[in-house]
Amino acid sequence: MVNLENRELSVRLEPRGGDVATQLQIGPDGGAGGHSRVILLLHGYANTLDVARNSYSLFEQNLVQQQQPIGSANLPHIFRLYWPGDSKLMKPLYYGSYPGEIGPAKKSAAPIEEYLRNLPQPPGGAIELFLVAHSLGNRVALELLDCFTGGRRPGRLQIRGVLMMAAAVPVARVRFGGNLHYAASMAERRFTLHSRSDMTLLWGFPAGEIFGGDALALPWDWPQAVGRNGNPVSNWTFHTAMFTTQGEGYGHSNYWPGTEVSDPAAQMLGLVPAQQTPTAKPASNAIATSPGPPAVQPATRNTPTRPPLG
Repeated sequence: MVNLENRELSVRLEPRGGDVATQLQIGPDGGAGGHSRVILLLHGYANTLDVARNSYSLFEQNLVQQQQPIGSANLPHIFRLYWPGDSKLMKPLYYGSYPGEIGPAKKSAAPIEEYLRNLPQPPGGAIELFLVAHSLGNRVALELLDCFTGGRRPGRLQIRGVLMMAAAVPVARVRFGGNLHYAASMAERRFTLHSRSDMTLLWGFPAGEIFGGDALALPWDWPQAVGRNGNPVSNWTFHTAMFTTQGEGYGHSNYWPGTEVSDPAAQMLGLVPAQQTPTAKPASNAIATSPGPPAVQPATRNTPTRPPLG
């Protein structure tokens, strides 16, 4: 198993590559037990443990620095989750591992679901669950929520919000009639950040889905990623195309370090007051939400030496 720090959870067996653990591992702080609010961060594919850890740090730092008045307040409810969505192959073959990571993404949901299901009841009685996912991590998130469909969710677990960034999930699976439609519709707040400038989702995703056996290359249903156009828009309570402050569309690796992400993230999590909700605009615009926990603690790790793909 991997060595974890405080506020970290893992279904990895090794820091790079490896199989999915049958049981979730918790950090030295004891994990999410006793928390009335649990926020899980889920990285995408081609992320080693160290790369994902640095990406999470950047996301948390932006959240702290840009969302006043929470500023330097503590956010103990965020838990960094790691799953083996990467390969031990050498570069550049490493970046072509997507077809082989769909299986681990689906398999990772079971130990996470078991862990959440067995969390002790907090003093308030209910546990509010929020998911913040990127790339193929969105497949982990939706497969996790799918475990809770059909009355299989403990009554004390409330699915409050999901933030889907550059979601590497086929539109066909989440639209009405798709096998993940109910999972994608479960959360009260369903935010989707997408970009037509994401070349990874434009070119790599369809091929990866086909070669991974997750989709059929049919002319009338060519694999399209949710993270490209935000479809199906009727699924989400909020969706927006992402742009940098210079007006450039987001690439696939811009989300975790992107300063423009902190606004929708904070509002989905309920860290800032509700405002009017726009759609299809840069993330610097306001988004509707409700009050949430007072908490944020910045991470201190360095930035990754290369941008993660997922």
